[in-house]
Amino acid sequence: MRFGILAAAVVTLVAPEASAGVSPGEPSHWPACRMRHRVRFLSRLEDLPASIQADFHGRVGVIAGPGEAFNSSDVYFVGDMTPDRRFLRGVQSGDYWFIWYEHGGFVFHRHVLAYAIRFNGTSYLSGEPHRARPNERVETNLEANLTGDPCVATDAILDGVFASEEF
Repeated sequence: MRFGILAAAVVTLVAPEASAGVSPGEPSHWPACRMRHRVRFLSRLEDLPASIQADFHGRVGVIAGPGEAFNSSDVYFVGDMTPDRRFLRGVQSGDYWFIWYEHGGFVFHRHVLAYAIRFNGTSYLSGEPHRARPNERVETNLEANLTGDPCVATDAILDGVFASEEF
C-alpha cells in the first residue's frame, strides 16, 4: 500500500515537467470529410495568398504547422513557447479561400476563416493568384469566422451561410 502511494507521489511530482496539453501529430477526431463543393486542399499556410497570410497572422499570432505539437489545453508552464493554435489546412473554392485551424484552451475548438480577395471593390480573385495592375484596388476581406466541424462549416459558407453559433 505504501509503495502505491509513493509511486503516485512520484508521478505527480514528475508530470508537471512535460507540457501537459501538448498535442503532437494529427488532429484528434479528424474525420475524412466529403465536401459537397469542388475544393482544392492546401497543406501549408504558405500556399495561400500573402495578403491572407498577413491578415491571419495579425489575428492569431504564432501558430504551429500541420502535424506539429501545440498546446491544446489552458495549462501553461514558464518558458514553454508552444503555440495554442495549429494550422490544419487551407482550402480554395471559387472566390473563397479558407483557413482551418485548431485552438486549444478550456474549450478546445476548431475555426474556419473564409476570405475573399476583391479587385476594384466588386470582382473577386478565383483560382490561381492574380497579379494586380497598378490601377487596381485590391482588398482582402475576412468574410466569416465560424467554429465547429471545418468540413460542414466550409460547405455551409459555400452555400451562403456566413454566420452561425457553431457547426
